[in-house]
Amino acid sequence: MKGLKTMMQVSALGIELIRKAEGFCPSAYICPAGLVTIGYGNTTWEDGEPIHLGDEIDEAAAKQLLWSYVRNEVEPAMDRLIKVPLQPCQRDAYAGFLFNFGETKAANYTLTRLINEEAPTAEICDWWVKYRVASGKPLLGLYRRRLAEVLMWNGLPTDKAWNATTSTTWRDLVGVPAYTPIKAEPAPVAPTAKPEPKPMPRTLTLPDEWDTMTAAQQTAWLNTGEFIALGGTVGEPIKAAPLPDAAKAPAKVVMAKKVIETPNLKADAPAKPMEQSTTFKGLSKADSGKEAAIISTGVLAGVGYSIPYADKMTAYVSKYPPETIFKVLAIIAALGIGYGLWRRWAGLMIAEDGRQKAEGPKL
Repeated sequence: MKGLKTMMQVSALGIELIRKAEGFCPSAYICPAGLVTIGYGNTTWEDGEPIHLGDEIDEAAAKQLLWSYVRNEVEPAMDRLIKVPLQPCQRDAYAGFLFNFGETKAANYTLTRLINEEAPTAEICDWWVKYRVASGKPLLGLYRRRLAEVLMWNGLPTDKAWNATTSTTWRDLVGVPAYTPIKAEPAPVAPTAKPEPKPMPRTLTLPDEWDTMTAAQQTAWLNTGEFIALGGTVGEPIKAAPLPDAAKAPAKVVMAKKVIETPNLKADAPAKPMEQSTTFKGLSKADSGKEAAIISTGVLAGVGYSIPYADKMTAYVSKYPPETIFKVLAIIAALGIGYGLWRRWAGLMIAEDGRQKAEGPKL
């Protein structure tokens, strides 16, 4: 279906397909679709006048009427409906389908859309044979017609289609397997073994130059300089990159980094999630206590600030004197501060206890 789009012309094979499907009838009759028909399936004369019951035609005139209808109606309709190039056998097949249903119906059919989308041949053929119903009933004659069109679409002779039964599939006639074989699943890839974790040192002391190191130097120190603490060969310490004059900070007193002792840490112990760590729980509790103390201090400060406006503020609670109300608020704030300070102290104690009892690293 690839290539340049040309005028949709129907060949003699396409005309013969329509003649075979319609059959010749010299007298006007009502077809299964309820239309008055004559000759080889025509419903109008060449001048557009409808066929009426009682009209007659001979076979030679019927062939001429069919050719005229295909040239003047079917081929222009195919040009309007089909937007992709078709092979001659495909044009003949679709012409038979279009002659049967007409341009208005075919324009809204899924088959026309699939052809324009250049869908796989199997998908197009599966849809093609669905159009075999007339007046709400599936008809064997229409099914055979669709099978013949599918054979022509695939460039094959149509003889076998005219003797098909309702159980015959287009795959039986075209020679396509009913199911596409399932591709073998690729062999599973063995997971890569994770390297054994390096033993963690019992303490971690950062160098004095840490705050002046770049991020790259800090990473290098952790990956190489700290190797000394893991039993590696002692090497030269990494020096911090000199800062430009504009970026130099004022001289300051360098304080020794706090060393966190973990006496029970086992170098070969497996790591566990941080949220399961006693140290983490204690530090979290300490932080929440600090926040509670800060909030309560703010409340207490607010109480002190609002004392000059006590009369106005207590206009709505005139049952109690202003001093009583602010004493109650001050007591609540003081209790909040005390609770926050206690919670922070307790959290720090829990964290310290967690460090002392820690046996493995945390994630």
